[in-house]
Amino acid sequence: MIGDLLYHGSSDKVETVDLARSAPNKDFGAGFYTTTELGQAEAFARLKARRKSAGAGWVSVFRLGETRGLRVRSFARSTAIRLLLSQRLHDQVFFGTPQAVAALEFVEVRHVRVD
Repeated sequence: MIGDLLYHGSSDKVETVDLARSAPNKDFGAGFYTTTELGQAEAFARLKARRKSAGAGWVSVFRLGETRGLRVRSFARSTAIRLLLSQRLHDQVFFGTPQAVAALEFVEVRHVRVD
């Protein structure tokens, strides 16, 4: 997984991750959520932009660096996980500590049109 691109869809450009801005009541708690699927991030960016009545959303792209020394948990796609997560959300990668966020390298921000 090191070197893989991860995508974060939002109504804002995110070049630097600020865990203090994260909402506490998400699937795995407060943290920074990404996905391995560009299409999923684009859909989320459109959703967030519509909620804010913004004309565009943004997908921030990060490369995953070294994770040595971090606690990494992987959840296989199981019935239990599918019950917890919406069926349209999968391949999420969660970063919940400053040490975990430090493994992310910013690559670029991509514009997403909201029609």
